[in-house]
Amino acid sequence: METKGLLTSKTIWGAIIAIAATALKIAGYDIGGDTEGFVNDIIALLGSAIAIYGRIKAVKKIEGVK
Repeated sequence: METKGLLTSKTIWGAIIAIAATALKIAGYDIGGDTEGFVNDIIALLGSAIAIYGRIKAVKKIEGVK
């Protein structure tokens, strides 16, 4: 079975984006300067969608940080 590095995974990048946007919102930092955190929420949703898409399309096992 072919493998790929952790950093080439769409699933991992989507999860990183979603986690980062959520962590920034919790820390009080609003991306784009909006006071309701709407942009943070959109970015978190986008990251989650990328993670789901990456998982659906995945055909290679992740092995190491390449």
